Amino acid sequence: MARVVPAGTLSLALCVLVGFTQSSRNCQHAPLPGSQDGPHDLDCYFTGDIKNGFNCSWRPGIHDTNNTRYILQIHWSSKRNTTLPGIAIPFHTIPRNKLYISTTASIWVETMNTCEKSKPIILVPLLSGRPEPPSDIKYNWISGQLHLQRRAQEKYLHQIAIRKVGTIERRLFNFTQAGTIDELEQPAAYEFKARCKTIPATSLWSLWSIENYVPPELIYKLQIHAPVTKLLTDPGRRSVVIHWEAVNDSRHDRTRYNITIERLPAEPRNVKNTLQVDGEKHCLRLSHAPYKVRVQAYNSVSSSPASEIVISPDNPIELRNKITATPLGNDSLFISWNPIKGKRTKYVIDWGRVNGTETDITHSKVIPKELQNYTLKGQFNPKQRYRIMLHRRAKKRKELTPTEVTIGIVDVYTVEGTPRVGPPNIMVTDILKSSAVIRWDHIPEDECQGFLQGYKIFYYSRGSSKSNLTYLAAVTVNSSATNYTLSGLLQKTFYALEISGFTKAGEGAKSRLVAFETKNFGNVNKIILLQ
Repeated sequence: MARVVPAGTLSLALCVLVGFTQSSRNCQHAPLPGSQDGPHDLDCYFTGDIKNGFNCSWRPGIHDTNNTRYILQIHWSSKRNTTLPGIAIPFHTIPRNKLYISTTASIWVETMNTCEKSKPIILVPLLSGRPEPPSDIKYNWISGQLHLQRRAQEKYLHQIAIRKVGTIERRLFNFTQAGTIDELEQPAAYEFKARCKTIPATSLWSLWSIENYVPPELIYKLQIHAPVTKLLTDPGRRSVVIHWEAVNDSRHDRTRYNITIERLPAEPRNVKNTLQVDGEKHCLRLSHAPYKVRVQAYNSVSSSPASEIVISPDNPIELRNKITATPLGNDSLFISWNPIKGKRTKYVIDWGRVNGTETDITHSKVIPKELQNYTLKGQFNPKQRYRIMLHRRAKKRKELTPTEVTIGIVDVYTVEGTPRVGPPNIMVTDILKSSAVIRWDHIPEDECQGFLQGYKIFYYSRGSSKSNLTYLAAVTVNSSATNYTLSGLLQKTFYALEISGFTKAGEGAKSRLVAFETKNFGNVNKIILLQ
């Protein structure tokens, strides 16, 4: 390796080389210096402080054995030469007291018995410092680029030799304190080794570091499976198991996962917590409020895009109507509950529209005081069903996230209306001479516009024309019923019926007319749908 030597020493170095060709011993038949038959690739340097000594290493020749002994020769330009004989291994540290650190030297190594010599190297010891190989370079992927950074007390020039795993050709890249390597294949694993020299560059390059393995960048979202929910024995809480596809890297098994649990709606004082897990599933203990869960894979060099799912609010039977909600016009609701005695508690009230089987919780209010009632202010649309959820949180806990428990759930209308439609899918079955069974489906909740209190079944006798109907009676059944048996009918007679639902506001729209004929012995009767 070439060395930087002071100006004016070239002629002196030539004189030293002349001395090199004249061995102190009779070696007339020695091979040419630098041949791989003998010691070669001599390298001399110091690391840290030269007071700790000057290191020289070389490669042994192909004829060298365990019994080979070496002589390290140092010819100084203006000082007495130094000879270090009897070295048993191809490495030696020259003590500081054997050095003229500011003087140009020619150094070579030779074998004691065969006179095989290395090529000489010319250097000034003080200018031959070599830093330690860099072992603290930080690196990470960002959008397909590999970012490198090293924070050191001294300023260094770094050189990176990088290659894709499984390939031979390396790409060289230089940087000082930080740098970015782009145009790399994605997703792919890479490995690199590094070396450095001080700035200004009066030192030698360090030796190459060990290989650093760079796992592929995590560029794909995780696939999250549908969560599995179970009620806990503690009322007001549920167990939700989140499971996702694991990230596998045969050479890098330190992939972990960030799970962020965000309480919805995302009000400023609602809970948001992040935790780290090793496996591909995690069990959460949650209240019955809605939550958003984000899962993100990460390792030492990158993190994947976040995948997220929403855990819908739950409406368990045992918590229904545990609180009360009284409308105060269209702009407020009075909520009341039984307080928790003996515990320092704050409450959270959620509310939002109920649309069919879905609950859209859009508002949340944290109540810091220990209360037993609260008036919700807001705009509530008439004839729209709302769900109110009340939760409690412990005020002081050691955990990062306070435990939340759902106390009660109640549905409310500020103003009720009548059902817009009658029940669908009306059928008449099991028709006999004097009876028939009527079956229907419930009126969809979105069409009720109020709390359904029951159904009314109107039935008529029918003459020869569709318009010739004679009202007979109306039967009332409760809101949970989906069938009713009409009895006391006449045989071989045409009947028609229609059904409506009713709420506190009154009776709603009737269903379509359905006609049928009772049996006479041996006859088969048809069900007729009247338009």
